[in-house]
Amino acid sequence: KRAEYDLSNDEDSVAVTERLSSKSGHEAYKAGQVETIHALDWIKDAIGEEELAERVKNSLKGMKIANYYGCMYTRPRHIFPEKDQGPDSESTSKPHFMDDLLAAAGAENVEFPLKTACCGGAHTLSDSDTSTRLVLNIIRAAEAAGAEVIATECPTCHGGLELHQIRAESVLGIKTNIKVIYFTQLLGMALGLKPKQVGLHENVSDSFGFVKEKGLA
Repeated sequence: KRAEYDLSNDEDSVAVTERLSSKSGHEAYKAGQVETIHALDWIKDAIGEEELAERVKNSLKGMKIANYYGCMYTRPRHIFPEKDQGPDSESTSKPHFMDDLLAAAGAENVEFPLKTACCGGAHTLSDSDTSTRLVLNIIRAAEAAGAEVIATECPTCHGGLELHQIRAESVLGIKTNIKVIYFTQLLGMALGLKPKQVGLHENVSDSFGFVKEKGLA
């Protein structure tokens, strides 16, 4: 999304792209040639809550979810002109698209104050202790809110939450029980797909017993 913005608004970025394209013998990128669409935006626009609710085969009813968007979902704000355009658009300060979609699938969204907090993903290798502490803040806030699951939309955030949840127990002796599952995996299972079909077994943490208990396996 940032690259798309820069190639439409930043002269230096456009010049670099044109120079590299010329060297490689390829046609230069033209502003607006490619549109980057986030999965949440696409599902919200292409399907929407009403149709999603009609398609649900295995309701997420009774599942308490803390929706975690991460710090880069709507930042920097200037590259997301489509946000904050009214009640039907996404909010940069209080995002809700993931909440809306999972609620349509039957889930109970909990009030979660750290839904856009940083998970420390950029410091995972350089300062693992800081990343672990940041993840613990998020996990503890979600558990304090009564959540059983943290739903994610960002692969970097998802991996960080899982790995540092494990590291918090092995290094700091702090055990937490909340599950970390992609929102797409939750929606897929709600629509009738099996856990393996949505790649639940590829996650670092084991959530199979939990989803089986909830009637999704």
